[in-house]
Amino acid sequence: MKQWKAVDGPEKEVFFPQEYKPGIQSQLDFTCMNSRMITINHDKFEHMLYHFVLPYSNWETGSICYPESFEALSEGLQKSLWELG
Repeated sequence: MKQWKAVDGPEKEVFFPQEYKPGIQSQLDFTCMNSRMITINHDKFEHMLYHFVLPYSNWETGSICYPESFEALSEGLQKSLWELG
């Protein structure tokens, strides 16, 4: 049975471990929040969310932005790094 499993048995799941090291990597993304139907004084609030995370510590922050643009990316990154210290 061991030999059959090793040679002809079911395939093993392919797994790529993700190893995060401190101070090496950050991740950022924009998320469109319009489908959430958020309202302010019964008016639809259309906006995007800029999300920044450090994967090793899972420290994260976010800010509201309107268009997904280089300016929004630059401002979001600056705010995130300022908050991070």
